[in-house]
Amino acid sequence: YGASDGYPSQHGIINDAQAALDHLSQRTDIDTDRIVVFGRSLGGAVGSVLTKNNPDKVAALILENTFTSILDMAGVLLPFLKWVIGGPGTKGPKILNFLVRSPWSTIDIIGQVKQPILFLSGLQDEMVPPSHMQMLYAKAAARNRQCVFVEFP
Repeated sequence: YGASDGYPSQHGIINDAQAALDHLSQRTDIDTDRIVVFGRSLGGAVGSVLTKNNPDKVAALILENTFTSILDMAGVLLPFLKWVIGGPGTKGPKILNFLVRSPWSTIDIIGQVKQPILFLSGLQDEMVPPSHMQMLYAKAAARNRQCVFVEFP
């Protein structure tokens, strides 16, 4: 952003995160068996993809107040659009799919993460509803027994 070349995109952000992980995993002063990825909100979506794609480099994942998908968040932030996009976790119409350049569907990725996952859900988060974290946990825990869910005020 700022004075950078190009445009921000889901693909570009994932590539940047991968480059950072690759650099970190090559450092000799880092115990590469203990790399843990932490992500909050959009960072949780990035962290989920990074962790899924790097089972040999990432030991665990920590998610804090991460959304299920951008489309679900659109329904939260712009409630009048809910009838167009469906609510979180529903099979409602996804008419806006073609409008969203970066879908960031964490709910579609989280079940593929094999490493341990710690879910931190702030009940007073003003952006991401706790229900998003509950849905992510349920999806992950159905396939990965190494999941822990913690709610805090």
